[in-house]
Amino acid sequence: MTISINDNFPNQELRILIDGEMQNINSADYFSGKKIVLVGVPGAFTPTCHLSHLPGYTENLQKFKEKGYSVTFISVNDPFVMKSWSEASNADGIDMVADGNCDLT
Repeated sequence: MTISINDNFPNQELRILIDGEMQNINSADYFSGKKIVLVGVPGAFTPTCHLSHLPGYTENLQKFKEKGYSVTFISVNDPFVMKSWSEASNADGIDMVADGNCDLT
């Protein structure tokens, strides 16, 4: 699926942990009106994602924020695994979203 600039984001149900509680979120609402760097990865804790993909975003997160962007990682893992990956990687400030039904990833 290719999404171009100014396209509407597909409307799918995703999951995220907020304050330890699983929340269902609507993807169209989540992405609407925001500048987001969306990074789709095959899986949390996979060697390439864990060692090569995520570190560059955590190291440069402040630069993205200074330009008005937030960073969101999306994967087929459940929200609990995504949260654990965030904690293990010191990825505070990066939203970790679960696409458990593989609707977008």
